[in-house]
Amino acid sequence: MVTLVTERFANKHKLTVTPATDPAITKLLSANTGDIAVVRTTEFVIKVAGLSLPVSARVARVLSIDLLVGVDFLQACEAKIDYRTGLISLSDDLVKTPLLSDTNSDNLATCSQSVCIPAETEMLIPVSVPSWFNGMTVLLNRFPDTSLS
Repeated sequence: MVTLVTERFANKHKLTVTPATDPAITKLLSANTGDIAVVRTTEFVIKVAGLSLPVSARVARVLSIDLLVGVDFLQACEAKIDYRTGLISLSDDLVKTPLLSDTNSDNLATCSQSVCIPAETEMLIPVSVPSWFNGMTVLLNRFPDTSLS
C-alpha cells in the first residue's frame, strides 16, 4: 500500500531522510507476513517520460528490491494501467509509458537455453543476468508479444 525504498537507495541518491518513530509509520508487514523494518521517511522527485512526480516514501532497512512503488503513489499520480497494451498512464493521461522495456538489456534476465515447462510445474532454469543482479532475487515473466499461437 505504501511506497518503500531501501537505506541503500536513499544513501546512493543522497536523499534527505527523517527519522521515523511513529508506530503507524514504522509497523509494516510484507506479503509473507514478515515485519519490514521502517526506520526513516523521505521525499524525492522522479521523472517519468519527462514528467516530474513527487514521491513520499518510507525507508526500510532491507527489501528484496531498492524501490517499491506503492498504491499511495499510483493513486496520487492518477495511474491507469492497461495490461492489454502494456502501458501505464499518469496524471490524467499527461504521459503514457511502457510498463516493461525490452530495449535496456541492463534490466533483463534471459534464458541461457530454450526450455519447455509443462503446465502446473516448477523448474530451475539457467539464466544470464547483468552482474548487478548477482545475489538478488529476480521474477521472470514472458514478454506479452511472445505468446504462442
